[in-house]
Amino acid sequence: MTLTYKRKPGARSYRDCDEEKMFKAINDCKHEDVSIADIVKSYNVPFRTLWNKVKGHHCKTVGGQTALSAEVEEELVHYLLVCADYGMPLQERDVKLIVQHH
Repeated sequence: MTLTYKRKPGARSYRDCDEEKMFKAINDCKHEDVSIADIVKSYNVPFRTLWNKVKGHHCKTVGGQTALSAEVEEELVHYLLVCADYGMPLQERDVKLIVQHH
C-alpha cells in the first residue's frame, strides 16, 4: 500500500497552478501589451505569483540553495562514478578535496 500526501487545510498553495500555464502567462506578459489582471483571468493563475515571476522577485528555487552549480554537481558525480568503476572508493575527505578544487 502506497502513501499519498495530502496537503493540510490552509497550507500554502503556491504550487497549485500548472507550470506550463504559468510559463505561457509569463511569456504573454513580457511579449504582449496586455495587463497582468487580464492574463490572470484568461490563464487562471494566481495574480501575486505571476506578478513576482514577471518582476523577477523570488526567483530562487524552493528549499535550501545548493553550494555548487548543476554543471559542477554533474561533473562531480561523473568523477565519483569513474572512481567506483576503477574500484577505488573515495572517502568523505577525498570528496571534499575534489569539491574545493572546483
